[in-house]
Amino acid sequence: MRKSTRILSLLLSLTLIVGLFSGTMAFAEETAPSSILFTDGFDSVKQVELNSIGHYNLELSQPDLTLTAESSNDAILSVHLFQDEEYPDEYELQMVAWKEGEATITLKASDNSVFTQNITVANTGAERTYTMTSDVTGDFSLPQGSSKIIKVNYNDVDHYSYPVLTTDDQENSLKTSLLAVDYKNGDYYYRVDAVGSVGQTGMLYLGSCDYIPDKLGTVTITQNKNLRLDTSSYTCNLYDTYRFVVYTNSTTPPVVSSFMDKLSVEYLGKVSGGYEYRLSADEEGDSLIQVTANGETATFPVTVNYNDPPMVTSDTPKAITINQNASYTYKFTIQGGGEPLVVTGDSSVATAQIVQKDGINYYCKVTALGQPGSTTPITVTFPDTGDESFNVEVGTVTVGKSAMTSDTNYDFSLKKGASYTFKITGATSFNPGSSGVFKTELVSKTSQYSLYKITAIGDPGQQAGFYMSAPGLAAQKVCVVTIAQPAPVVMTSDTNSNFSLKKGASYTFKITGATSFNPGSSGVFKTELVSKTSQYSLYKITAIGNPGQQAGFYMSAPGVAAQKVCVVTVA
Repeated sequence: MRKSTRILSLLLSLTLIVGLFSGTMAFAEETAPSSILFTDGFDSVKQVELNSIGHYNLELSQPDLTLTAESSNDAILSVHLFQDEEYPDEYELQMVAWKEGEATITLKASDNSVFTQNITVANTGAERTYTMTSDVTGDFSLPQGSSKIIKVNYNDVDHYSYPVLTTDDQENSLKTSLLAVDYKNGDYYYRVDAVGSVGQTGMLYLGSCDYIPDKLGTVTITQNKNLRLDTSSYTCNLYDTYRFVVYTNSTTPPVVSSFMDKLSVEYLGKVSGGYEYRLSADEEGDSLIQVTANGETATFPVTVNYNDPPMVTSDTPKAITINQNASYTYKFTIQGGGEPLVVTGDSSVATAQIVQKDGINYYCKVTALGQPGSTTPITVTFPDTGDESFNVEVGTVTVGKSAMTSDTNYDFSLKKGASYTFKITGATSFNPGSSGVFKTELVSKTSQYSLYKITAIGDPGQQAGFYMSAPGLAAQKVCVVTIAQPAPVVMTSDTNSNFSLKKGASYTFKITGATSFNPGSSGVFKTELVSKTSQYSLYKITAIGNPGQQAGFYMSAPGVAAQKVCVVTVA
């Protein structure tokens, strides 16, 4: 069975530590199996060393059979069976010796073939065949979503076993994986990922694949206060490039490095909220970008393949319709391929532009320009890919009818000289159906709408219909606007009864709605405008004639006949 399968088997076995319980010992005699085949001597095993982990390969004589295994006492000797995915008639039997004692292992095939083996777990004091050291020897903390590289130096005199770094809660709090091996120097590099929640803890165990591992330390998942990356992981090809952003309020660019210098990192400059960098994939394999700023660290793993096509996914169905002159924003999640571009097959039908990048997420605005019914493909292309360029067609866009709308769709009136502004969406023009009645001007225009202001320049009673239109579409009536008739003039006075005034005396009238106030006879009263507001005017009269003389007073306004207020006599 392959080494990768054995590593997975051991990890799965260790996660089954919790919940083991003591059972009643049951002994049975060996039964000659008819379909269970032993390829490396499990049928002759009578004793195993305390804390050891044994691996044994089994086969079934018929490929359609299945196999099960159980121990009479899991607390002494637990057993786990793993079926090979590629060769389903092959199994690995794994035994973990937890404490001294005896247990019976029973193998049973689906054709009812049974084999039992009584095995003793003993502490013989046998020395282990390996030496091992680690650059981490105690508890430590790890920011959520980040990773840490642990270097293990391992030497086995038999050149058969290998080290294993695992956790008590694989993939729920911490995840461990073998990143690289330097067989010449016996160095194994493991990556520990903090996949759990802030405040969660997990234990790391380190040991040989042939022995129960020892506790290495406790890892506490923390949260950075002032350091964040826009990327959590990245997969690319050899020679690809990728831009990422480090968010921090540090006044100097953070220090960025890669595991074993498999990636080149170039500082590009300051951006909003942080700093931008570009990585280049120089070697195949797994690596890690590590960022340090103000005592905090953040990381993301990078996998470099040789020549795999880039991975492009979209949040949008393959075929969509965008109304003429309207826009739609795609979200593309892209891994690998280098710096992407988004293009259309026909720029006269639609245009495409990447307007935002957030880590591996690219937001692209597509604007429909062609005639309704025209279609063009949308393609993500990678012009900077190393040996081979990739083009990924992500969908097609069909131009639909323009959705022309106005924020005002009812008829109304407007005083001469007054203005009103329409908000028009989806149209390229907005005009009155009659000339000389309203002046129309485009005030402002955005990608979503246009503002048109109309001003009444005609005479009261004139009107015009307003229409919006777009290329290839019939003009659409919005409303009718009429120039309003002027409101009738209403003139009033606070004094409307006749009275007398001594020579030399004065009196003040409060007049509303009139533009003039005068006596009907001259030389009897002096009249002057004292003050004027938007609501009324104050006129003061002074008696200058002889006693007995009198005059009528009249108020008037343009277009309105003079109106008598009263008669005043000089007393």
